[in-house]
Amino acid sequence: MLEKHNIAVRIVDLNQRKYIGKSFSILKAIFKNEQPQVVGISCLSSYYNQAKAIARLVKTLDRKVQVVMGGVHPSVLPKLVLQDSNVDFVVIGEGEFTMLELCKNLQKEKNYCDIKGLGFKEKGKIIVNEQRELIENLDELPFPSWHLVPPSEYPPAPQGFIIKKYPVAPIITSRGCPYACTYCASNRFWRRRWRARSPENVISEIKFLVEKYGVKEIEVVDDNFTYNRARALKICEGLIREKIDIQWTCPNGLRVDRIDRKLLQKMKNAGCYHIVLGIESLSDTVLRKVGRNMSLKTIKDAVTIAKKEGMIVGGFFIFGLPLESNYSASKTIELSLKLGLDWAQYFVFTPLPGSLEFSKWIEKDNIDVSCLDFSSFNILRGNVEHFERSLSLRDLRRIKNTAFLRFYMRPHILVNILRRLKPSQVTWLVRRLIVTLRNW
Repeated sequence: MLEKHNIAVRIVDLNQRKYIGKSFSILKAIFKNEQPQVVGISCLSSYYNQAKAIARLVKTLDRKVQVVMGGVHPSVLPKLVLQDSNVDFVVIGEGEFTMLELCKNLQKEKNYCDIKGLGFKEKGKIIVNEQRELIENLDELPFPSWHLVPPSEYPPAPQGFIIKKYPVAPIITSRGCPYACTYCASNRFWRRRWRARSPENVISEIKFLVEKYGVKEIEVVDDNFTYNRARALKICEGLIREKIDIQWTCPNGLRVDRIDRKLLQKMKNAGCYHIVLGIESLSDTVLRKVGRNMSLKTIKDAVTIAKKEGMIVGGFFIFGLPLESNYSASKTIELSLKLGLDWAQYFVFTPLPGSLEFSKWIEKDNIDVSCLDFSSFNILRGNVEHFERSLSLRDLRRIKNTAFLRFYMRPHILVNILRRLKPSQVTWLVRRLIVTLRNW
């Protein structure tokens, strides 16, 4: 959006392989050579400490540079983030038009009160403006600046366990989710609204990625790609009609009640070979408590249908959701082994900022959010202290580790995963295993 309006931009994505292990030295070099006027930092809660460190580095190098934070964490806790002396602005929610207005404003009058979706400081006082209306027509947005983040510069490290071809590019074809799962921060950030790009717009970006950047595989990372079944079918039909040679996956977790045989057949024919299902728990009691209104039969049917259509199927599970017990956790483990999944990811519940569970917690216990260590809000580690649970953190980690070992120590699972791995992924897999072991 900024480039479209002739504002020069450089993206420094510290996930790119060239930055690994030397991010700060590279940032210093970029500052010296390019002297930016504004630095935007995208921030998830678990990386808030790193985001603050980057902001501190920026101000150390040049106090005149304006630091803007955006993303889920600053959007949910803008006043907390603005308490940091190194952060000048917070962009709340969708950032395209707010960031554009801010950059234009910085070039002239420097009056921020009328910029919707912006938080800032004025004479030592923190001010958070009214929220910006959601963008109704997502097709009016330009494609991401792929030339600033070429897919070929990223390691072959998929969100799931598997990729078939490389390079891989993630795309977002819709925004938001209309459901109200109490453990999820998406419904706060996107206001429980689901909006989508047109099938034609999505197909155009995929063609662009294939033709311009040689992308051979796509990861569809929507919160709820199949919410509108008819639209998902049209995207598949477009890929088939245009004869686009692309493999693709849905690694973010599809709802089991928003897929069926016809849709999965069409997805398969259009190049989709791998889906992940957001199962979370196999206890009816727990699912009802967290607003995850789906039956065990629906879950089992979804896995069975997907497997019959030749899909690789993964599943996400969360231990420690409200009303979790040793019995319900054991039941989830046992049933997860019988579903026929190709792989499974087990988490310990983390009350993410923006979720209803987080809001209830800080209100009930009168928590001062400025005292929280957000580095512990990592869904892979699940080690948020002082959050009231029906099971202890120690028990939940034991349950998670038990589930992991029982699932992956089965010979046919190990063989299938190793068979699908490419030599270039071995290093990635070793790193992932190290991270897993550290979180035990």
